[in-house]
Amino acid sequence: MLPQHTTLSVTHWANSSENHTTKLLPYIGRIQELKLRMTVEDYTDLWQMLSPTQLANLTSLHLGFPDTEVLQTAVQDWRSVTLFKLVKRLRRLALTSPQDFTPTLLSLDVPWGQLIELHIDLENLSFQTAVSILQKSSALEGLVLRVYESEEAVGDFISGRILLPHLKTLRITVNDASMFHALIVPTLTSLHITETQMNSQDLSPDILHFLATSGCSLTSFTYKRATRSPCPLTLLRDLLGVLHGVTRFAAPDVMFCEEVMRDFACCALLPRVQDLGFCAPTREALVHMLEQRMQVEAKRGAVTLRRVNGTDHDRAHGPLRSTLFFYTLAGTSYS
Repeated sequence: MLPQHTTLSVTHWANSSENHTTKLLPYIGRIQELKLRMTVEDYTDLWQMLSPTQLANLTSLHLGFPDTEVLQTAVQDWRSVTLFKLVKRLRRLALTSPQDFTPTLLSLDVPWGQLIELHIDLENLSFQTAVSILQKSSALEGLVLRVYESEEAVGDFISGRILLPHLKTLRITVNDASMFHALIVPTLTSLHITETQMNSQDLSPDILHFLATSGCSLTSFTYKRATRSPCPLTLLRDLLGVLHGVTRFAAPDVMFCEEVMRDFACCALLPRVQDLGFCAPTREALVHMLEQRMQVEAKRGAVTLRRVNGTDHDRAHGPLRSTLFFYTLAGTSYS
């Protein structure tokens, strides 16, 4: 028996053979956070059992769908479901599906404007659909988004920009630069970018433009590229210059050239970084850079660099001879 006056966080992954969602009903009024993974049919049955008073305390909702369900036809039932009219206090929403859910997404009566956290990981979420949602979501403080963009749609663009004035954290997975030209995020402090496929377009200039236009001051930057290659020297210096204040820099597929490593060693680049990840031409070059950096920091009496997660790319032996190595640095000197 559960206590009568506690709030609950419930995770329920239903399978196709048996559904226990009705067992949640006695406690549904006390649930603040609800994570579900069910078929559309099971969702529809559950929503029809509920009244607005039963979901009065719900502030966080995660809706997932089975990998095997064909959503294109079944999801049409959701058009008549008034689920989001029942959750007046909803502040956090996550929608995850391995299949295409986007045709119905905009037809749902989601209170986008009151959300402070949004996580959308849906197959084939288009740039246009993402823009339509974000234009209604100006209160967001945290956003996780995976955007798929077909080549035919890359040339299309929206009029105006999307201002998210309160956004602090952005984790975005993209295969082109469209979203970086749409967003303005002046209060962003943490940015995590993942490229989904190999392409000839280097997103670094677009990321630089995005950060410069937003005028934000990042403390954490992560960039997972689809390919490992050196950035042009001027571009890389400009990007690292914009990231002057970061304490965490993780870009394991961005190769530092000798000039950049020299600037980093003398604290001209990333002077506040504590956690560093990147690709070096060789292990020897990385170790030499660390030795110089730690000596400079020790002389200044302010050691900031604590951890280094590096990948070396030994050109003499080809790209397959890449190894991962990890350093933990402490104290005021390097030895």
